[in-house]
Amino acid sequence: MTPEILEIWLSIFEYVPEREFVEALKKHLTDPDQGKFYPTPAHILDNLVLGEKAIKAIAAQQFDNNPGIDGNPMWNQSRETDFERNMRKREWIQQSVIEWQAMPFQQKLRHSGLITEKQFQAIDQKHTAGVGHENQA
Repeated sequence: MTPEILEIWLSIFEYVPEREFVEALKKHLTDPDQGKFYPTPAHILDNLVLGEKAIKAIAAQQFDNNPGIDGNPMWNQSRETDFERNMRKREWIQQSVIEWQAMPFQQKLRHSGLITEKQFQAIDQKHTAGVGHENQA
């Protein structure tokens, strides 16, 4: 691994606790299919953060706990059929997956419980420092 590649890896995973990083690397190395190949940051990230199956389960539970989470008014919920409610639930779950897939990896680390809110705020400040101020003199 070249120093440049190592620097990229370190910048991606600098906020991940060492124990979790090592566990994610072990998961990759012992995977019968992907473990045959040199890991990429994407391989390790997939082993660190929640997967699509977990996101779907969380979204389903959120909907079950609050059927109006998608913005459907209470008066309409009491009139809808089971089929209509299940369709809304499916749409909520799919939307949650789409949002997860578009989420930056730092947010995925926070959402997966690997970093605290305070750590996330520090990362966010570091990455947004100076943004939008380039032309101000």
